[in-house]
Amino acid sequence: MSVAKVKKLLKQVRHWAETNNQGLDDLCGMCAIASQELFLTFKRSGIKSEIVLVDSGGSGHCYVLVSIGERQYIADVTATQFCKPAIVLKKVVDTKITEWFWSTITHARTWPHTTYVEQVKVKRFKSVGAHARELRRAGWPEDQQRLF
Repeated sequence: MSVAKVKKLLKQVRHWAETNNQGLDDLCGMCAIASQELFLTFKRSGIKSEIVLVDSGGSGHCYVLVSIGERQYIADVTATQFCKPAIVLKKVVDTKITEWFWSTITHARTWPHTTYVEQVKVKRFKSVGAHARELRRAGWPEDQQRLF
């Protein structure tokens, strides 16, 4: 699978999220649903990926880790809520990349609830069902979950 093909799928899912978004224009609150859709889109295309849930104690974010060849990339179609581009495809360069990504996006917001947290919890999921169960268990807002 090529980077160009993955970017094309990211654009498709971003458009899907914009069309199906019931919230803010920046897609705030849509990360879990859009990440599940992106994961399923990659799966239908034969692309290996995992859904990532990052919790920093009071705020969280979901995105996807996608494999392109031997490399992994962070794929995010809702980072606009953190003043980032509409489509993020960032190469993973070390094992702390998910924590680094979360800290950079939370620093972009000026809301009081996004103060820096030293420790973040990162969980990865190889299925939408497991991700959805964890969202419910963690008390994720119902309007930010997909009902399966």
